[in-house]
Amino acid sequence: MRVYANLVQIPTLVLDSRRRPIRSLTHHKFFIRIDGGPRFHVSNVRIEGDDPIALAALLDVKTIPPGELTKMADAMGGLAPNSLHRVDSVSVYALNCQLVRTVADEPTTPAVLEKSVTLALSTLNGGHNEHGKERCRERWNLLDAVSAITRNLAEQPARRVILVFTGGLDEGSKTTWGSVSQVAQARGVAIFASVPAGKGVAPVQNTLSGAIVGWRPTAAVKELNSLCETTGGIILETSSSSLDAQLRELVSLVRARYILEFPRPAAGAGMHNLDVSIENVSAFIRPAGSSFPLRDPALKNDPNTILPDPSAAPVVGPKGRDESKNSQ
Repeated sequence: MRVYANLVQIPTLVLDSRRRPIRSLTHHKFFIRIDGGPRFHVSNVRIEGDDPIALAALLDVKTIPPGELTKMADAMGGLAPNSLHRVDSVSVYALNCQLVRTVADEPTTPAVLEKSVTLALSTLNGGHNEHGKERCRERWNLLDAVSAITRNLAEQPARRVILVFTGGLDEGSKTTWGSVSQVAQARGVAIFASVPAGKGVAPVQNTLSGAIVGWRPTAAVKELNSLCETTGGIILETSSSSLDAQLRELVSLVRARYILEFPRPAAGAGMHNLDVSIENVSAFIRPAGSSFPLRDPALKNDPNTILPDPSAAPVVGPKGRDESKNSQ
């Protein structure tokens, strides 16, 4: 007997106007619309919690203030064992004109995390000559690096997350912002970015009450902000004095995501426009991933396979395919 795996899971960031997680929402509150089709309730929701995380940290050393860079190893090490656990996998990338990678093949501990950062930065520093000039065989830029990391994470059996420490400026990558976003969405990789304080986002206030009703990205990181939000992440701001707290906040945001579960729709291959809404709740909602695996024709035609009930499949609309997902 063969049984189809017919459950789709979408990690979804749900924040209030101050960018803090909204908790205690039940599945009755969540609605999904696919490609403009009719709304439907999710089957179940739960908090991500201690699900294994595959985390890749990219250090864009050209734009990270020296005060942050010198504290990075200690700050990453401080994530274990409370924020990151031994079953989580962490890889560290350092980017200048080169891209170097260190992967911890050991359980995630403070010592292992510190070693990964130190090794990545020291290896990258080996790409400079005695006069301090860059010595690069192949020049890497920000978007090309994020694209490569996304593909490396694609096969990890965990919740896939990239944290980019950067100023947000790309200097001539071969790939584009839109193509990186599509690759990340197709592979369920959420991208978060940490930029220097004062250069990321500004609060949007109600003109009458003065209450914060949202956040607006600065012009310098507009494209980076779009990349993060279309993949299920956000931009954070940090400084050397708050680096430890910022890293812990990032992981807490990931672990506070809702996992939305619903039957696989009878949809074709490719990207789908996934709209998530919450009844009677004003929230910042960003799902990670908007593609669904195809059914294996061989299994479908096998008489020993128990097929899912087609009446339970969500109805997919005629529009929105191959667009970046959005949510409100």
